[in-house]
Amino acid sequence: MIEPLRSPGASALTEACRQRLRRRESEGLLRQALVRDRAQEGTPWVIDHGRRLLGFASNDYLGLAHDPRLAAAAATALERYGTSASAAGLLGGRTALHAELEARLTEWLGQEAALVLPSGYQANLAAQAFLGRHAIVLHDRLNHASLLEATVLARGRARRYRHADAAHCASLLAQPGVELIATESLFGMDGDAAPLAALAEIAAHRSLPLLVDEAHALGVLGPQGNGLAVSLPADLRPAIIVGTFGKALASQGACIAGPEALIDFLRQVAAPAVYTTALAPAAVAVTLKAIEVLRDEPDRRSILRQRVQQFVAAIAGRLPLTAQPEGAVVGLLVGEASRAVEISRRLADVGFVVPAIRPPTVPEGSSRLRVSLTAAHTEAQVEALAAALWACWPREPVPPTTARVPQA
Repeated sequence: MIEPLRSPGASALTEACRQRLRRRESEGLLRQALVRDRAQEGTPWVIDHGRRLLGFASNDYLGLAHDPRLAAAAATALERYGTSASAAGLLGGRTALHAELEARLTEWLGQEAALVLPSGYQANLAAQAFLGRHAIVLHDRLNHASLLEATVLARGRARRYRHADAAHCASLLAQPGVELIATESLFGMDGDAAPLAALAEIAAHRSLPLLVDEAHALGVLGPQGNGLAVSLPADLRPAIIVGTFGKALASQGACIAGPEALIDFLRQVAAPAVYTTALAPAAVAVTLKAIEVLRDEPDRRSILRQRVQQFVAAIAGRLPLTAQPEGAVVGLLVGEASRAVEISRRLADVGFVVPAIRPPTVPEGSSRLRVSLTAAHTEAQVEALAAALWACWPREPVPPTTARVPQA
Protein backbone atom coordinates (compact mmCIF):
# COMPACT_ATOMS: atom_id res chain seq x y z
CA MET A 1 0.00 0.00 0.00
CA ILE A 2 1.28 3.50 -0.83
CA GLU A 3 2.14 5.53 2.26
CA PRO A 4 -0.03 8.66 2.74
CA LEU A 5 1.39 12.10 2.00
CA ARG A 6 3.34 13.62 4.87
CA SER A 7 5.23 16.44 3.18
CA PRO A 8 5.07 19.95 4.70
CA GLY A 9 3.52 21.26 1.49
CA ALA A 10 0.74 18.68 1.60
CA SER A 11 0.07 19.45 5.29
CA ALA A 12 -0.13 23.19 4.62
CA LEU A 13 -2.46 22.63 1.67
CA THR A 14 -4.67 20.34 3.75
CA GLU A 15 -5.07 22.91 6.51
CA ALA A 16 -5.81 25.73 4.04
CA CYS A 17 -8.51 23.67 2.33
CA ARG A 18 -10.05 22.63 5.66
CA GLN A 19 -10.34 26.26 6.69
CA ARG A 20 -12.06 27.15 3.43
CA LEU A 21 -14.45 24.21 3.76
CA ARG A 22 -15.35 25.24 7.32
CA ARG A 23 -16.03 28.77 6.09
CA ARG A 24 -18.29 27.48 3.31
CA GLU A 25 -20.15 25.32 5.82
CA SER A 26 -20.70 28.28 8.14
CA GLU A 27 -22.11 30.27 5.21
CA GLY A 28 -24.49 27.49 4.20
CA LEU A 29 -22.59 26.89 0.96
CA LEU A 30 -21.12 23.43 1.59
CA ARG A 31 -22.53 20.90 -0.88
CA GLN A 32 -23.18 17.23 -0.17
CA ALA A 33 -23.40 14.93 -3.19
CA LEU A 34 -25.68 11.92 -3.30
CA VAL A 35 -23.90 8.63 -3.88
CA ARG A 36 -26.17 6.64 -6.15
CA ASP A 37 -26.06 2.90 -5.52
CA ARG A 38 -25.55 0.26 -8.19
CA ALA A 39 -29.20 -0.71 -7.67
CA GLN A 40 -30.40 2.55 -9.23
CA GLU A 41 -33.94 1.93 -10.45
CA GLY A 42 -33.97 4.53 -13.19
CA THR A 43 -35.48 7.97 -13.51
CA PRO A 44 -37.03 9.35 -11.36
CA TRP A 45 -35.84 7.15 -8.47
CA VAL A 46 -32.52 7.56 -6.65
CA ILE A 47 -31.04 4.97 -4.29
CA ASP A 48 -28.67 6.74 -1.90
CA HIS A 49 -26.90 4.51 0.64
CA GLY A 50 -29.83 2.13 0.53
CA ARG A 51 -32.40 4.91 0.92
CA ARG A 52 -35.02 5.06 -1.84
CA LEU A 53 -35.73 8.68 -2.80
CA LEU A 54 -37.94 10.25 -5.43
CA GLY A 55 -35.68 12.49 -7.46
CA PHE A 56 -36.54 15.94 -8.76
CA ALA A 57 -32.93 16.86 -9.55
CA SER A 58 -32.26 14.94 -12.76
CA ASN A 59 -31.56 16.46 -16.16
CA ASP A 60 -32.89 13.24 -17.76
CA TYR A 61 -35.89 15.30 -18.83
CA LEU A 62 -37.42 12.71 -21.17
CA GLY A 63 -36.67 9.65 -19.04
CA LEU A 64 -34.39 8.07 -21.65
CA ALA A 65 -31.33 7.30 -19.51
CA HIS A 66 -32.44 3.71 -18.90
CA ASP A 67 -34.08 3.12 -22.29
CA PRO A 68 -33.01 -0.31 -23.60
CA ARG A 69 -32.71 0.99 -27.17
CA LEU A 70 -30.07 3.50 -26.11
CA ALA A 71 -28.25 0.83 -24.10
CA ALA A 72 -28.26 -1.48 -27.13
CA ALA A 73 -26.79 1.28 -29.32
CA ALA A 74 -24.00 1.76 -26.76
CA ALA A 75 -23.32 -1.99 -26.64
CA THR A 76 -23.01 -2.21 -30.41
CA ALA A 77 -20.58 0.73 -30.48
CA LEU A 78 -18.53 -0.77 -27.65
CA GLU A 79 -18.16 -4.01 -29.55
CA ARG A 80 -17.12 -2.25 -32.76
CA TYR A 81 -14.97 0.62 -31.46
CA GLY A 82 -14.00 -0.32 -27.91
CA THR A 83 -14.38 1.75 -24.75
CA SER A 84 -12.51 4.87 -25.87
CA ALA A 85 -11.94 7.03 -28.92
CA SER A 86 -8.27 6.54 -27.93
CA ALA A 87 -7.03 9.82 -29.41
CA ALA A 88 -7.90 13.43 -30.02
CA GLY A 89 -10.12 14.07 -33.00
CA LEU A 90 -7.32 15.30 -35.27
CA LEU A 91 -5.12 12.33 -34.31
CA GLY A 92 -7.51 9.53 -35.22
CA GLY A 93 -10.13 9.75 -32.46
CA ARG A 94 -12.90 10.85 -34.83
CA THR A 95 -14.73 7.72 -35.97
CA ALA A 96 -17.36 7.18 -38.63
CA LEU A 97 -19.92 7.50 -35.83
CA HIS A 98 -18.63 10.98 -34.97
CA ALA A 99 -18.94 12.02 -38.61
CA GLU A 100 -22.47 10.59 -38.79
CA LEU A 101 -23.56 12.43 -35.66
CA GLU A 102 -22.07 15.71 -36.86
CA ALA A 103 -23.98 15.38 -40.15
CA ARG A 104 -27.21 14.59 -38.27
CA LEU A 105 -26.76 17.56 -35.94
CA THR A 106 -26.05 19.91 -38.84
CA GLU A 107 -29.43 19.12 -40.36
CA TRP A 108 -31.31 18.94 -37.05
CA LEU A 109 -30.07 22.31 -35.83
CA GLY A 110 -30.40 24.09 -39.17
CA GLN A 111 -26.71 24.93 -39.53
CA GLU A 112 -23.91 24.33 -42.07
CA ALA A 113 -21.66 22.12 -39.95
CA ALA A 114 -21.18 20.73 -36.45
CA LEU A 115 -18.33 19.72 -34.16
CA VAL A 116 -18.81 17.07 -31.43
CA LEU A 117 -16.93 17.53 -28.14
CA PRO A 118 -16.66 15.55 -24.88
CA SER A 119 -18.82 17.84 -22.68
CA GLY A 120 -21.08 20.86 -22.69
CA TYR A 121 -18.59 22.81 -20.62
CA GLN A 122 -15.85 22.13 -23.17
CA ALA A 123 -18.16 23.03 -26.04
CA ASN A 124 -18.86 26.44 -24.51
CA LEU A 125 -15.14 26.99 -23.92
CA ALA A 126 -14.37 26.08 -27.53
CA ALA A 127 -17.15 28.11 -29.12
CA GLN A 128 -15.48 31.48 -28.43
CA ALA A 129 -12.00 30.51 -29.61
CA PHE A 130 -12.44 32.69 -32.73
CA LEU A 131 -12.53 35.93 -30.72
CA GLY A 132 -9.83 38.53 -31.05
CA ARG A 133 -7.85 39.56 -28.00
CA HIS A 134 -9.70 42.19 -25.91
CA ALA A 135 -12.95 41.49 -27.75
CA ILE A 136 -16.06 42.42 -25.79
CA VAL A 137 -18.77 39.79 -25.41
CA LEU A 138 -22.24 40.79 -24.23
CA HIS A 139 -23.56 38.16 -21.81
CA ASP A 140 -26.93 37.67 -20.19
CA ARG A 141 -26.34 38.16 -16.45
CA LEU A 142 -27.48 34.60 -15.72
CA ASN A 143 -25.40 32.86 -18.39
CA HIS A 144 -23.72 29.61 -17.38
CA ALA A 145 -20.23 29.90 -15.90
CA SER A 146 -18.68 28.12 -18.89
CA LEU A 147 -19.86 30.85 -21.27
CA LEU A 148 -18.28 33.54 -19.11
CA GLU A 149 -15.07 31.58 -18.59
CA ALA A 150 -14.78 31.07 -22.35
CA THR A 151 -14.58 34.84 -22.79
CA VAL A 152 -11.83 35.05 -20.17
CA LEU A 153 -9.85 32.20 -21.77
CA ALA A 154 -10.15 33.90 -25.16
CA ARG A 155 -8.59 36.99 -23.49
CA GLY A 156 -11.79 38.88 -24.09
CA ARG A 157 -13.89 41.04 -21.79
CA ALA A 158 -17.39 40.14 -20.62
CA ARG A 159 -20.06 42.82 -20.30
CA ARG A 160 -23.26 41.58 -18.69
CA TYR A 161 -26.70 42.89 -19.60
CA ARG A 162 -29.73 42.56 -17.33
CA HIS A 163 -31.29 39.12 -17.43
CA ALA A 164 -33.43 38.57 -20.55
CA ASP A 165 -33.36 42.32 -21.24
CA ALA A 166 -32.76 42.80 -24.98
CA ALA A 167 -33.06 46.58 -24.72
CA HIS A 168 -30.26 46.73 -22.16
CA CYS A 169 -28.17 44.46 -24.39
CA ALA A 170 -28.70 46.85 -27.31
CA SER A 171 -27.66 49.83 -25.19
CA LEU A 172 -24.27 48.22 -24.53
CA LEU A 173 -23.48 48.05 -28.24
CA ALA A 174 -22.37 51.68 -28.16
CA GLN A 175 -19.00 50.69 -26.68
CA PRO A 176 -16.34 49.78 -29.25
CA GLY A 177 -14.99 46.27 -29.60
CA VAL A 178 -18.15 44.19 -29.23
CA GLU A 179 -17.68 40.98 -31.25
CA LEU A 180 -20.34 38.58 -29.91
CA ILE A 181 -23.67 38.35 -28.06
CA ALA A 182 -24.06 35.21 -25.94
CA THR A 183 -27.08 33.78 -24.16
CA GLU A 184 -28.64 30.56 -23.02
CA SER A 185 -31.92 29.84 -24.77
CA LEU A 186 -33.47 28.29 -21.66
CA PHE A 187 -31.89 29.19 -18.35
CA GLY A 188 -30.90 26.20 -16.27
CA MET A 189 -31.59 27.60 -12.79
CA ASP A 190 -34.98 29.25 -13.39
CA GLY A 191 -36.34 27.58 -16.52
CA ASP A 192 -37.27 30.82 -18.29
CA ALA A 193 -36.48 31.56 -21.93
CA ALA A 194 -34.29 34.25 -23.45
CA PRO A 195 -35.82 36.83 -25.84
CA LEU A 196 -34.11 35.14 -28.79
CA ALA A 197 -36.01 36.93 -31.55
CA ALA A 198 -35.16 40.36 -30.12
CA LEU A 199 -31.52 39.42 -29.55
CA ALA A 200 -31.30 38.04 -33.08
CA GLU A 201 -32.64 41.33 -34.49
CA ILE A 202 -30.05 43.27 -32.50
CA ALA A 203 -27.24 41.01 -33.68
CA ALA A 204 -28.39 41.20 -37.31
CA HIS A 205 -28.61 44.99 -37.20
CA ARG A 206 -24.93 45.20 -36.15
CA SER A 207 -23.77 42.19 -38.23
CA LEU A 208 -22.68 40.48 -35.02
CA PRO A 209 -22.74 36.73 -34.40
CA LEU A 210 -25.20 35.49 -31.77
CA LEU A 211 -24.23 32.46 -29.69
CA VAL A 212 -27.07 30.45 -28.15
CA ASP A 213 -26.51 27.68 -25.62
CA GLU A 214 -29.42 25.22 -26.03
CA ALA A 215 -28.34 22.92 -23.17
CA HIS A 216 -31.71 22.84 -21.39
CA ALA A 217 -33.90 23.30 -24.47
CA LEU A 218 -32.42 20.58 -26.68
CA GLY A 219 -34.72 17.57 -26.67
CA VAL A 220 -37.41 19.47 -24.75
CA LEU A 221 -38.51 22.38 -26.97
CA GLY A 222 -38.64 23.06 -30.69
CA PRO A 223 -40.56 21.46 -33.56
CA GLN A 224 -38.48 18.26 -33.40
CA GLY A 225 -37.04 18.73 -29.93
CA ASN A 226 -34.23 20.63 -31.63
CA GLY A 227 -34.30 23.71 -29.40
CA LEU A 228 -35.61 27.25 -29.64
CA ALA A 229 -33.20 28.80 -32.11
CA VAL A 230 -34.20 26.66 -35.08
CA SER A 231 -37.66 28.25 -35.13
CA LEU A 232 -36.22 31.67 -35.99
CA PRO A 233 -36.19 32.74 -39.67
CA ALA A 234 -33.06 31.66 -41.52
CA ASP A 235 -31.81 35.26 -41.80
CA LEU A 236 -32.04 35.67 -38.01
CA ARG A 237 -30.90 32.23 -36.89
CA PRO A 238 -27.96 32.35 -34.44
CA ALA A 239 -24.54 31.98 -36.01
CA ILE A 240 -23.44 29.62 -33.24
CA ILE A 241 -25.48 27.00 -31.41
CA VAL A 242 -24.12 24.93 -28.53
CA GLY A 243 -26.05 21.76 -27.72
CA THR A 244 -25.56 19.35 -24.82
CA PHE A 245 -26.18 15.59 -24.96
CA GLY A 246 -26.07 14.86 -21.22
CA LYS A 247 -29.52 16.16 -20.38
CA ALA A 248 -32.65 15.31 -22.38
CA LEU A 249 -30.63 13.18 -24.82
CA ALA A 250 -29.52 10.94 -21.93
CA SER A 251 -25.98 10.62 -23.23
CA GLN A 252 -22.71 12.48 -22.78
CA GLY A 253 -20.90 15.12 -24.79
CA ALA A 254 -21.97 18.19 -26.72
CA CYS A 255 -21.68 20.00 -30.02
CA ILE A 256 -21.07 23.37 -31.60
CA ALA A 257 -23.04 24.04 -34.79
CA GLY A 258 -22.58 26.99 -37.12
CA PRO A 259 -21.01 28.17 -40.38
CA GLU A 260 -18.74 25.57 -41.97
CA ALA A 261 -15.74 27.90 -41.90
CA LEU A 262 -16.18 28.47 -38.15
CA ILE A 263 -16.42 24.74 -37.43
CA ASP A 264 -13.34 24.03 -39.55
CA PHE A 265 -11.46 26.76 -37.66
CA LEU A 266 -12.53 25.52 -34.22
CA ARG A 267 -11.59 21.95 -35.11
CA GLN A 268 -8.08 23.25 -35.86
CA VAL A 269 -7.49 25.66 -32.97
CA ALA A 270 -10.02 25.30 -30.13
CA ALA A 271 -8.17 23.75 -27.18
CA PRO A 272 -11.07 21.50 -26.04
CA ALA A 273 -11.14 19.98 -29.53
CA VAL A 274 -7.40 19.72 -30.12
CA TYR A 275 -5.98 18.77 -26.73
CA THR A 276 -8.35 16.13 -25.40
CA THR A 277 -9.44 12.62 -26.32
CA ALA A 278 -12.53 12.63 -28.53
CA LEU A 279 -15.93 11.66 -27.15
CA ALA A 280 -16.24 7.91 -26.57
CA PRO A 281 -17.95 6.19 -29.54
CA ALA A 282 -20.54 4.56 -27.25
CA ALA A 283 -21.77 8.01 -26.16
CA VAL A 284 -21.91 9.11 -29.81
CA ALA A 285 -24.06 6.08 -30.65
CA VAL A 286 -26.40 6.78 -27.74
CA THR A 287 -26.87 10.37 -28.91
CA LEU A 288 -27.71 9.25 -32.44
CA LYS A 289 -30.31 6.82 -31.10
CA ALA A 290 -31.77 9.43 -28.74
CA ILE A 291 -32.34 11.88 -31.62
CA GLU A 292 -34.11 9.08 -33.49
CA VAL A 293 -36.35 8.33 -30.49
CA LEU A 294 -37.16 12.03 -30.14
CA ARG A 295 -38.30 12.12 -33.75
CA ASP A 296 -40.46 9.00 -33.40
CA GLU A 297 -41.93 9.68 -29.94
CA PRO A 298 -43.03 13.32 -29.61
CA ASP A 299 -45.41 12.31 -26.81
CA ARG A 300 -42.48 12.31 -24.40
CA ARG A 301 -42.21 16.09 -24.76
CA SER A 302 -45.98 16.45 -24.37
CA ILE A 303 -45.98 14.44 -21.14
CA LEU A 304 -43.14 16.55 -19.77
CA ARG A 305 -45.06 19.76 -20.53
CA GLN A 306 -48.12 18.33 -18.74
CA ARG A 307 -46.09 17.51 -15.63
CA VAL A 308 -44.58 21.00 -15.50
CA GLN A 309 -48.00 22.62 -15.93
CA GLN A 310 -49.46 20.36 -13.23
CA PHE A 311 -46.71 21.24 -10.77
CA VAL A 312 -46.92 24.99 -11.39
CA ALA A 313 -50.71 24.86 -10.94
CA ALA A 314 -50.35 22.90 -7.70
CA ILE A 315 -48.06 25.50 -6.08
CA ALA A 316 -49.62 28.61 -7.65
CA GLY A 317 -50.21 31.33 -5.07
CA ARG A 318 -48.49 29.33 -2.33
CA LEU A 319 -44.79 29.14 -3.22
CA PRO A 320 -42.73 31.83 -5.02
CA LEU A 321 -41.51 31.05 -8.53
CA THR A 322 -38.23 32.61 -9.61
CA ALA A 323 -39.57 32.89 -13.18
CA GLN A 324 -42.25 31.49 -15.45
CA PRO A 325 -40.88 28.11 -16.56
CA GLU A 326 -40.75 27.30 -20.26
CA GLY A 327 -39.00 23.92 -20.07
CA ALA A 328 -38.48 21.21 -17.47
CA VAL A 329 -36.94 23.31 -14.66
CA VAL A 330 -38.94 25.22 -12.05
CA GLY A 331 -37.13 27.53 -9.62
CA LEU A 332 -38.58 28.31 -6.18
CA LEU A 333 -37.13 31.43 -4.58
CA VAL A 334 -35.97 31.03 -0.97
CA GLY A 335 -33.44 33.82 -0.39
CA GLU A 336 -30.91 32.83 2.24
CA ALA A 337 -28.61 29.90 1.49
CA SER A 338 -29.03 28.27 4.91
CA ARG A 339 -32.81 28.40 4.55
CA ALA A 340 -32.69 26.71 1.15
CA VAL A 341 -30.43 23.97 2.55
CA GLU A 342 -32.84 23.38 5.44
CA ILE A 343 -35.85 22.97 3.15
CA SER A 344 -33.90 20.59 0.92
CA ARG A 345 -32.90 18.54 4.01
CA ARG A 346 -36.49 18.35 5.23
CA LEU A 347 -37.62 17.13 1.83
CA ALA A 348 -34.93 14.42 1.85
CA ASP A 349 -36.13 13.31 5.29
CA VAL A 350 -39.55 12.53 3.79
CA GLY A 351 -38.16 10.94 0.63
CA PHE A 352 -37.66 13.66 -2.01
CA VAL A 353 -34.48 14.91 -3.71
CA VAL A 354 -34.76 18.63 -4.50
CA PRO A 355 -31.41 20.46 -4.52
CA ALA A 356 -30.72 23.83 -2.93
CA ILE A 357 -28.98 26.17 -5.38
CA ARG A 358 -26.75 28.74 -3.69
CA PRO A 359 -24.06 31.30 -4.52
CA PRO A 360 -21.90 31.46 -6.55
CA THR A 361 -24.22 29.53 -8.90
CA VAL A 362 -26.87 32.21 -8.29
CA PRO A 363 -26.50 35.78 -6.94
CA GLU A 364 -26.30 36.46 -3.19
CA GLY A 365 -29.71 36.51 -1.54
CA SER A 366 -31.40 34.55 -4.34
CA SER A 367 -30.84 30.95 -3.24
CA ARG A 368 -33.58 28.71 -4.48
CA LEU A 369 -34.79 25.16 -4.82
CA ARG A 370 -34.40 23.78 -8.33
CA VAL A 371 -37.15 21.35 -9.27
CA SER A 372 -36.51 19.26 -12.39
CA LEU A 373 -39.56 17.56 -13.83
CA THR A 374 -39.28 14.64 -16.23
CA ALA A 375 -41.55 12.65 -18.50
CA ALA A 376 -40.91 9.70 -16.17
CA HIS A 377 -42.71 11.34 -13.24
CA THR A 378 -46.31 10.35 -12.64
CA GLU A 379 -49.15 12.71 -11.77
CA ALA A 380 -49.26 11.26 -8.26
CA GLN A 381 -45.55 11.89 -7.75
CA VAL A 382 -45.87 15.52 -8.85
CA GLU A 383 -48.81 16.07 -6.49
CA ALA A 384 -46.87 14.45 -3.65
CA LEU A 385 -43.93 16.80 -4.22
CA ALA A 386 -46.18 19.86 -4.18
CA ALA A 387 -47.71 18.71 -0.87
CA ALA A 388 -44.31 17.98 0.66
CA LEU A 389 -42.93 21.37 -0.40
CA TRP A 390 -45.83 23.17 1.22
CA ALA A 391 -45.39 21.14 4.41
CA CYS A 392 -41.60 21.64 4.53
CA TRP A 393 -41.58 25.34 3.63
CA PRO A 394 -40.58 27.35 6.73
CA ARG A 395 -43.47 29.03 8.52
CA GLU A 396 -44.08 29.97 12.13
CA PRO A 397 -44.62 27.51 13.62
CA VAL A 398 -43.20 24.97 11.17
CA PRO A 399 -45.93 22.35 10.66
CA PRO A 400 -45.11 18.64 10.88
CA THR A 401 -45.36 16.92 7.52
CA THR A 402 -47.22 13.72 6.79
CA ALA A 403 -46.42 13.96 3.08
CA ARG A 404 -44.64 10.87 1.84
CA VAL A 405 -43.36 9.58 -1.46
CA PRO A 406 -45.88 7.46 -3.39
CA GLN A 407 -44.20 4.10 -3.89
CA ALA A 408 -45.95 3.13 -7.12
